[in-house]
Amino acid sequence: MKIIVTADLHYGISPGHDKRTLEFIRRLSSLLPAEAIVICGDVAETVHLSVRDMGLNHRRLFGEIKKLPLEKIAFCAGSHDIWTTGSDSGSGDSWEIYSNTLKNVANECGVTYLDAENLYLDNLAVVGTMGHYDYSLATKGLTVNGMAVKNAHYESKTPPGHSSPVWNDANYIQWKYGDKEACQIICQAFEERYKEALERCENILVATHTVPIVEMNGHQEKKNEKSNFLNAFSGTALLGEKIFKYRDASKKIKAFSGHTHFAVGPLVRGGVEFTNIGGDYGSPSCILLDFVAF
Repeated sequence: MKIIVTADLHYGISPGHDKRTLEFIRRLSSLLPAEAIVICGDVAETVHLSVRDMGLNHRRLFGEIKKLPLEKIAFCAGSHDIWTTGSDSGSGDSWEIYSNTLKNVANECGVTYLDAENLYLDNLAVVGTMGHYDYSLATKGLTVNGMAVKNAHYESKTPPGHSSPVWNDANYIQWKYGDKEACQIICQAFEERYKEALERCENILVATHTVPIVEMNGHQEKKNEKSNFLNAFSGTALLGEKIFKYRDASKKIKAFSGHTHFAVGPLVRGGVEFTNIGGDYGSPSCILLDFVAF
C-alpha cells in the first residue's frame, strides 16, 4: 500500500501559481497507483470568496486530483482554508468554515475531512487536524526592537515597535475565540479521534497542519527578530503532548505536518517519527509512504 503525503498546495492564489500546482498533481502519476493522498492543510484559498462560493477552489482541486488513479483523498484544514474577510463582507465566519463548510465540501467531493473523521485503510488509520497555536512554541525571552515580547503582542500578531500585525491570521481568521481557546478546542477534538484510531489500528498516520513539536518548525533561533516572533504561530506543544500521551510501543506512528514551508526530518521523538513536508508557494513537495515498510 502506498500513501502520498503533501501539504500547502494553496490552490486559488493566482493563475500562475495554480498552473504549477496542477503540474505537480500531474507529476504524481509517476508515483501511482496509490491507496491515498493525504494533504496536511492549506489545500486551497478562501479569503476572497463569498459565502456562496466558499469551497470553490477546494472542489476544483479535488476534481483534478480525482483524475489520478487514487483510491482515497484526505485532508486537514490549514489557516488559508478558513481565511475570510468576515461576515460583514458576506464571506462568512472562520469557525463555520472550519466546522461545517469544509466538511460539506468534502462530503460532496467524496473526500475525507480529517478535522471531522478519520480515514481507515486496512490496519492503517489516518487521523488529522488543522491544529492551531497557543504561543507554547514561541521563542523564549524574545525581544524585538529592544523591547520584551509579551502575550498581548502575540494575541494581536503585532511585535513591539510595529503599528500593524505581521501575521495575516490577525486579518483573516474571523471567529469568536482567542488563539488559546481555539487551540484547546481543536486539540481536544483531535485527541478523541486519535484515541479511536489507536483502538482500531496498529499503524497510525498523523496529519497536522501546524507543527506539534518545536523541532518541526525549522525556523527556531534565527537572528532575524521578526522571524523569531513568528515562531509563536508555528504550532502548539499541546498537540505533541496528545500524540505522546497514548504512545504504545506496539503501535507504529508517523506524524506529518506543513505550515512552515520548511522541510524537517524525519526524526524520532518519544517513539514517534515526525516529518515536516516543507512545500512552499508554487513549489509543492510530497513524501511517498510505503505501508509495507511502515
